[in-house]
Amino acid sequence: MDRYKLNKLLPLLVGVVLLAVCFYSIYWRLAFLNRCVETRATVIDVRWETHHDKDGWHTVGYPVYRFTTTSGRELEASGYGTSSPPSVGDERIILYDPKHPTSIVVNSWLNIWAISLFTALMGSVFTAAGILQIGGRLRPSSEEKTITIDHIK
Repeated sequence: MDRYKLNKLLPLLVGVVLLAVCFYSIYWRLAFLNRCVETRATVIDVRWETHHDKDGWHTVGYPVYRFTTTSGRELEASGYGTSSPPSVGDERIILYDPKHPTSIVVNSWLNIWAISLFTALMGSVFTAAGILQIGGRLRPSSEEKTITIDHIK
């Protein structure tokens, strides 16, 4: 396959991979939601870390939550890092897996579905672009069009 044909297929391939990631993330989240338990948690600490990348230095806060499981165990677990974490003493509703209770997710639509939404949107855009690019090849190019001109006397 020559490079030109591969470049025409690339957006479609990227789109299909992103849509596969989307479907896998939806499957994983639905499985998690079916087995998780909802409970109230309190922020007891925020662990700050500084990271450096090409854009410079960034400080990220990782909230530490304390909660009680359905079996009565009191546990602590870290949430996702953010530049504006909740304050110590704030309460949040969290979801946890009873088999892995320190793996938590704050119960918000964005925390649960952000990856699925992002990969669905990007996968759809790349797939549509790939289909249009390949579909454009099905139409005759300007060199392939035949124009018949009859001379008028």
